[in-house]
Amino acid sequence: MPIPIPILDDRSYQQLRDELVRRIPVYAPEWTDHNASDPGITLIELFAFLAENLLFRFNQIPETTKLEFLRRLQIPLRPAMPARAMIALDVKDAAGALVPQGSPAKAGDVVFQTEDEAHAWPVSVVGVAKAQTDPPPASDKEGIDFVTRALDAAGLKPGEKPAYYTNKLVPADPTAPGVSAVDFHEAVDRTIWVAVCDAMGVTDAAQLGPARQQLFQGLAGNVLNLAFVPAEVVASMSDVSACPGGAAAMVWQISLNRPGSQPAYETLRLAGDSTRGLTQQGVVRLTMPASMGGVGLHPVSDPDQLGTRDLPPDLGDDKLAENLLFWLRAFRPATEASSFGSVLWLGVNAAGVVQTNRANPEFVGIGTAQPDQQYPLIHRPVIEGSVVLDVEEVS
Repeated sequence: MPIPIPILDDRSYQQLRDELVRRIPVYAPEWTDHNASDPGITLIELFAFLAENLLFRFNQIPETTKLEFLRRLQIPLRPAMPARAMIALDVKDAAGALVPQGSPAKAGDVVFQTEDEAHAWPVSVVGVAKAQTDPPPASDKEGIDFVTRALDAAGLKPGEKPAYYTNKLVPADPTAPGVSAVDFHEAVDRTIWVAVCDAMGVTDAAQLGPARQQLFQGLAGNVLNLAFVPAEVVASMSDVSACPGGAAAMVWQISLNRPGSQPAYETLRLAGDSTRGLTQQGVVRLTMPASMGGVGLHPVSDPDQLGTRDLPPDLGDDKLAENLLFWLRAFRPATEASSFGSVLWLGVNAAGVVQTNRANPEFVGIGTAQPDQQYPLIHRPVIEGSVVLDVEEVS
């Protein structure tokens, strides 16, 4: 939020006029006609109008004045800071495409560079929260029937209490009007579920199987980049810890298509995490299993089991379910008390970009051995700490 501009004098025209009229008995007691028809009152109103305009200009502190105030207070300007953003890459080829670190990315005429290496894969993701909700009312017969079937399918034990939830999907486009972040404080299982779906766009059934097999072979042992963007919360000074400490502990797992009564998951190794354990915006780099043969969806004989216990939620969308490849899930260990908060966007094939460009070497000038010499650079502004100055001494 912008810094509020101080109002040095907020008196209005009416306040100035009334103040001048009240001073008449002090300086001119013989002046007794204070009505609007008096020529002197007309002059007072004219001066009040001019003073109001002068005060308006007085309150508009120009940039040069601000800079001079800061200079006198010996407060230097902050060094140049590059703009940063998050991008998501799109590819249709089953083999994907490698985007090296430092690759250019343009936003119009503005050039950015990728901060991370990213291998883009033809997949898309959907973040889901099992958000806590109230049980359906007695008047909702369809809801009651569904809950009854789900409880029977889950095999509720004696004395065990059910937790009612509804699926909340993280917005695919956080900039769209009317969308809102998903609060994972409400998740009954304190877990972020990420559905990884096929985005190759293959419609021929005969080609779909080989294409997905090629995709899984490419993913094996490679890295999948996930973007994490939490809802922005501006904390006050009293809420910010002076020593934030290290990153929060996280567990990332991938679903397996192993038959059995209980779903199976394999814990993934982190190749990198600029989110500090999903506490800030950044990229999570997950190393896929060396063999993707066992990765997939847990076979479920009863559809009412979906979403119960450790099973992933039902997406409620036939097209998404048709393209679903496997699930990722993220949760904190039992010893970690913090949760994820509100999430605005989850993306795949992500990379952080920064608005910087490496400048070619340039000749600055010839020094005269005198102090306080200044030489302008061709490429500016310059990021703090990025300049390398070589001085050649001439005997």
